[in-house]
Amino acid sequence: MQSDRLPPQNIEAEEAILGGILLDPEAINRVTELLRPEFFAIQAHQIIYKAMWQLYNQGKPTDLMTVTSWLVDNNLLEKIGGQVKIVQLLERTVSAVNIDQYAALVVDKFIRRKLIQAGNEIFDLGFQTATKLETILDQAEQKIFALTQDKPQQDLVPISETLIDTFQEIEDRNEGVALPGLACGFYDLDAMTGGFQRSDLIIVAGRPSMGKCAAYDTLVLQKDGSLVTLAEVYKRQEVELLTLGKNRKFYLTKPSAFVDDGIKPVFRVTTKLGRFVETTITHPFLTVDGWKPLAKLQVGEKIAVPRRLDIFGNETIPESEFSDLIDSENLCLFPLVFKLEKSQLALFIRYLFSCDGWVKISESGEACFGYSAVSEKLVRQVQHILLRFGIVGGIENLEDKRSGKIKVDKNLWHLKITDALSQKNFIVDIGGFDSKNFDFDSSWLKLMTENNFLDQQLEKTEIFWDELVSLMANFAESKHSSVNSRRGK
Repeated sequence: MQSDRLPPQNIEAEEAILGGILLDPEAINRVTELLRPEFFAIQAHQIIYKAMWQLYNQGKPTDLMTVTSWLVDNNLLEKIGGQVKIVQLLERTVSAVNIDQYAALVVDKFIRRKLIQAGNEIFDLGFQTATKLETILDQAEQKIFALTQDKPQQDLVPISETLIDTFQEIEDRNEGVALPGLACGFYDLDAMTGGFQRSDLIIVAGRPSMGKCAAYDTLVLQKDGSLVTLAEVYKRQEVELLTLGKNRKFYLTKPSAFVDDGIKPVFRVTTKLGRFVETTITHPFLTVDGWKPLAKLQVGEKIAVPRRLDIFGNETIPESEFSDLIDSENLCLFPLVFKLEKSQLALFIRYLFSCDGWVKISESGEACFGYSAVSEKLVRQVQHILLRFGIVGGIENLEDKRSGKIKVDKNLWHLKITDALSQKNFIVDIGGFDSKNFDFDSSWLKLMTENNFLDQQLEKTEIFWDELVSLMANFAESKHSSVNSRRGK
């Protein structure tokens, strides 16, 4: 394939580089790792830079006299246009200040010329009908991949920046605690391969929905309303778990497989509502831009969390025994609470709020429902059971400085319900507050303008867009289980 257009080149940049090195021989230190002689488009420039390169590697200066002498000794001076060419380079160059930028321009044009060359070769390959298509595709792929190998990969760095790490690596290998190659993060695979080797392209591919890896002590909601750890789910095998369908609704499904993923690093993901989960770096999260693994999430990004978990049990208990459902010793709820039928659970929540709940109305007329306790676990449990009714609450940890007989500071955990739709659900489904005190129409209009939701039909969605506030690697590693779920169509 022929073209009348000139190949990409920057003659002025090439001349500025060579002239800069002749003016300031020390400037070559800044480009030797970036430039090779063949990167220059003009053959004379290739020869001159090759002379400078070899002199530099021999520890000799790259000034006018030394470069000219080398060219004469190798019978190349006339090939570049004589000493006049060397003098012209000096006369056209003011300084070597921007030699780094000029080198980047030359590299850019060289890669583009190689890309054109590879394109022409691939064009010719397409006409080789006697060769298998798989072979043609492999050769074409190799030609494109080879371009990345021509691009400089690393600049020179001061030895002080690498010496400490280098000695530490030598000691680790001597003690047998370091891999000879690059760790991939999968311990069993590292043990079998000894780590990946530099410059190796290794692709590990897998189908979507291949598993969601969470810590073994992660609590999982069951169809009877109970909460069990992921370790128990793995042990039982025969369970149904909640999964999110494409319609953004939660439904129960049977996992297709259970995998013990062994010991893996744990990362704690915390949202603005105070919710958190501990997962591996590959665990997927739903964002406004689609599903992303934890490794690609950033603080400030919004992820989907449950707005409603419409799961209730069948257990009942007399209201007179509600106080027995609170473990006063461990300051938490007994497991029976989570398996109560809907009306009973609503009454129990009303009981909790009658003891430690509160409501505040600001001067602007905005309401805030709340629940406070000294136990973080208790507050988080209340946050969860409220989700059964579509009530979203955020958790805060504030220091309560009290006066009087209590002289010590106590950490109070607060559950705050500020979302207008959640407040409406609380009054309608839980009760205990006089609905006449709240203007739902104005609250509803304000809610529609908030950025927390994808659309205006909030009563139909079961997810809440919560802001990610921290991603923290846990100080310990944890045993993980991977559960493969069938995602909704």
